[in-house]
Amino acid sequence: MKSLPIVDSHLPDIVSLPSAIPDHRVDPAGPEDFEHAGVGRDHGSGPRPGSGQDEDRLHVDDVARRAGVVYEYAPSRSGKHGEKMLEGFKGTVQVDGYAGHNRLGRADRPGGALTLAACWIHARRGLKEVFDSNGSPIAKAGLERIAQLYRIEDRIRGEPPATRQFVRWTEAAPLVNAFGVWLDEQRSRASRHSRLGEKLTYIANQWDRMLVFLYDGRVEMDSNFVENRIRPLKLTAKNALFAGHDEGARPCPWGRVGSLIETCKMNGVEPYVWLKSTLEKIAAGHPQSKIHELLPWNFEPGAEPS
Repeated sequence: MKSLPIVDSHLPDIVSLPSAIPDHRVDPAGPEDFEHAGVGRDHGSGPRPGSGQDEDRLHVDDVARRAGVVYEYAPSRSGKHGEKMLEGFKGTVQVDGYAGHNRLGRADRPGGALTLAACWIHARRGLKEVFDSNGSPIAKAGLERIAQLYRIEDRIRGEPPATRQFVRWTEAAPLVNAFGVWLDEQRSRASRHSRLGEKLTYIANQWDRMLVFLYDGRVEMDSNFVENRIRPLKLTAKNALFAGHDEGARPCPWGRVGSLIETCKMNGVEPYVWLKSTLEKIAAGHPQSKIHELLPWNFEPGAEPS
């Protein structure tokens, strides 16, 4: 059986948060190398206002302040729908192991292949199912190894991407390499037709994508954050099936209204207060050229008239 590849011995230099993962790389000998390479800095926007403040933190805070979600309805799970929604996008997409996502990583995709980052929680979930079912010591060992990685993630959650990337590389990468060696060993022992063998094979098939978080501090270890954003809307849709037609979800009300409400929540804004204020401003003639001023991340409840 072919061994899984270990983590690359070089670390990519992320030059801009909104960009795709660049090809050039640096050897991660220490924090000074990250500073020299300009990791996490926006080289194309020129100097930022506010001398004396940390440029990395400004960039990260600015992006985090504009958190948002967009729901797009599709009548099926076919990968063609996700591909169409991401037309023109270049960068990294966090996905689970669903085969429909594979087309996003193909070289013949219009605009080129996207970088697909896999979800460690899905890997953990399979091992947890086996352990809960029969107490497998192998599954338990895998869960303990993944728990070590999450302890590192808990410590750096919310830190700038450059910091996360450096800590992951110096602390998590050796653990990931050890996990890969362990995974190869266990797969050689377990029947691939057994429940445990199937879960181990799933992890092995996702392995390259599971390494992406080590190279990019913007990427999460899992897709939990996204799944938690989807769950409320999906549950509401299921409870309202009597409403009847696909067109009711395309693009309004489910997709468009749901996107606005969830974006409010992500930015700590009360949806009803924002919707009421925004609709009143639009009715009063707020110029369309300044519509960005009404977006949830620009909303200041304290500045609203009573």
